[in-house]
Amino acid sequence: MDREINLVEYLPGFLREIEDFFYLSETENPEIVDLWEALAQVEKEQFLEDSSEFAVIRWEKILVITPNDDDTLEQRKFRIATRLSQQLPYTYNSLENNLKTICGEDGYLLQVDPVACTISIRVTLEVKFMYDEVERLLERVLPCNLLLDFRLLFNRHKDLKRFAHSQLHTMTHRIIKEEVLPE
Repeated sequence: MDREINLVEYLPGFLREIEDFFYLSETENPEIVDLWEALAQVEKEQFLEDSSEFAVIRWEKILVITPNDDDTLEQRKFRIATRLSQQLPYTYNSLENNLKTICGEDGYLLQVDPVACTISIRVTLEVKFMYDEVERLLERVLPCNLLLDFRLLFNRHKDLKRFAHSQLHTMTHRIIKEEVLPE
């Protein structure tokens, strides 16, 4: 911690000269440093992005979320963020803002067909690890009169144009279709 704490400096001059107060202040210094560090941690826990596993466990308990055994801390934070972002009534703009937050600016395609009452959402392979959670969010917040068509957006021909045939030849068809391609 960058904070240097010396309680002796806070004592009035005449008390500094009394040995008991001097030693009492010296022994309390580490406790005050620990309190400042705990306070800094509490401030960090207020924001989900900066929070530790302790705060994530508390959020999961509050929101009744059961994490998977193989979930990383980031995946668990993502799941909490999607649960916290749902607000009803839900509008197209709020859906689009949530998808931008969750999947990134270019991480999804959204199309609404009001005549057929369908909404089509494709998420990119970069966020496929949270596919199930995004689908659960959509099922919770979308109106029941809309038919949801939710799928992964696999690599397309235009995504492969930047590769030479010799580079693609080293990859399997599954990797070319379903994995995030190297830059």
